[in-house]
Amino acid sequence: MTDDGEVQLNRQQGEMKMRLYFASQKRVSTTYKTPYGVIPIETLTNKINISKKDMPISAKVEVDYLLYSQEKIVGEYKIRLQFTA
Repeated sequence: MTDDGEVQLNRQQGEMKMRLYFASQKRVSTTYKTPYGVIPIETLTNKINISKKDMPISAKVEVDYLLYSQEKIVGEYKIRLQFTA
Protein backbone atom coordinates (compact mmCIF):
# COMPACT_ATOMS: atom_id res chain seq x y z
CA MET A 1 0.00 0.00 0.00
CA THR A 2 1.27 3.45 -0.86
CA ASP A 3 0.47 6.87 0.58
CA ASP A 4 -1.06 7.70 -2.84
CA GLY A 5 -3.76 5.07 -2.27
CA GLU A 6 -2.34 2.47 -4.61
CA VAL A 7 -1.97 -1.25 -3.87
CA GLN A 8 0.41 -3.89 -5.20
CA LEU A 9 -0.39 -7.59 -4.85
CA ASN A 10 2.23 -10.29 -5.45
CA ARG A 11 1.15 -13.89 -5.98
CA GLN A 12 3.34 -16.92 -6.55
CA GLN A 13 2.56 -20.59 -6.84
CA GLY A 14 5.46 -22.74 -7.96
CA GLU A 15 6.80 -21.28 -11.22
CA MET A 16 3.78 -19.03 -11.73
CA LYS A 17 4.30 -15.42 -10.66
CA MET A 18 1.94 -12.48 -10.89
CA ARG A 19 2.28 -8.92 -9.68
CA LEU A 20 -0.90 -6.87 -9.87
CA TYR A 21 -1.11 -3.10 -9.45
CA PHE A 22 -4.25 -1.26 -8.43
CA ALA A 23 -4.75 2.49 -8.76
CA SER A 24 -8.16 4.17 -8.76
CA GLN A 25 -9.72 4.36 -12.24
CA LYS A 26 -6.39 3.52 -13.93
CA ARG A 27 -5.58 0.71 -16.32
CA VAL A 28 -2.17 -0.73 -15.38
CA SER A 29 -0.13 -3.19 -17.46
CA THR A 30 1.92 -6.04 -15.98
CA THR A 31 2.76 -9.68 -16.74
CA TYR A 32 1.82 -13.15 -15.56
CA LYS A 33 4.78 -15.54 -15.68
CA THR A 34 3.90 -19.20 -16.26
CA PRO A 35 5.99 -22.29 -17.08
CA TYR A 36 4.70 -21.87 -20.66
CA GLY A 37 5.70 -18.24 -21.12
CA VAL A 38 4.83 -14.72 -20.12
CA ILE A 39 1.26 -13.45 -20.57
CA PRO A 40 0.66 -9.69 -20.68
CA ILE A 41 -2.24 -8.63 -18.44
CA GLU A 42 -3.83 -5.39 -17.28
CA THR A 43 -5.94 -4.34 -14.32
CA LEU A 44 -8.59 -1.63 -14.35
CA THR A 45 -9.45 -0.66 -10.79
CA ASN A 46 -13.07 0.42 -10.36
CA LYS A 47 -12.98 0.79 -6.57
CA ILE A 48 -10.19 1.03 -4.03
CA ASN A 49 -10.65 1.82 -0.33
CA ILE A 50 -7.88 1.67 2.24
CA SER A 51 -8.30 2.44 5.92
CA LYS A 52 -5.27 2.20 8.24
CA LYS A 53 -4.76 2.58 11.98
CA ASP A 54 -1.51 2.99 13.92
CA MET A 55 -2.45 1.56 17.32
CA PRO A 56 -2.70 -1.34 16.99
CA ILE A 57 -1.33 -1.50 13.46
CA SER A 58 -4.24 -2.60 11.31
CA ALA A 59 -5.80 -2.03 7.91
CA LYS A 60 -8.77 -2.86 5.74
CA VAL A 61 -8.37 -2.95 1.97
CA GLU A 62 -11.12 -3.24 -0.62
CA VAL A 63 -10.31 -3.51 -4.33
CA ASP A 64 -12.76 -4.15 -7.18
CA TYR A 65 -11.13 -4.59 -10.58
CA LEU A 66 -11.39 -5.95 -14.09
CA LEU A 67 -8.62 -8.19 -15.40
CA TYR A 68 -7.71 -7.95 -19.10
CA SER A 69 -5.52 -10.09 -21.33
CA GLN A 70 -4.96 -9.16 -24.98
CA GLU A 71 -7.57 -6.37 -24.76
CA LYS A 72 -10.28 -8.83 -23.62
CA ILE A 73 -11.87 -8.97 -20.17
CA VAL A 74 -10.76 -12.17 -18.42
CA GLY A 75 -12.85 -11.55 -15.31
CA GLU A 76 -14.24 -9.19 -12.70
CA TYR A 77 -12.76 -9.59 -9.22
CA LYS A 78 -13.06 -8.25 -5.67
CA ILE A 79 -10.36 -8.42 -3.02
CA ARG A 80 -11.12 -7.85 0.66
CA LEU A 81 -8.22 -7.88 3.12
CA GLN A 82 -8.26 -7.14 6.83
CA PHE A 83 -5.27 -7.48 9.13
CA THR A 84 -3.92 -6.52 12.54
CA ALA A 85 -0.27 -6.73 13.59
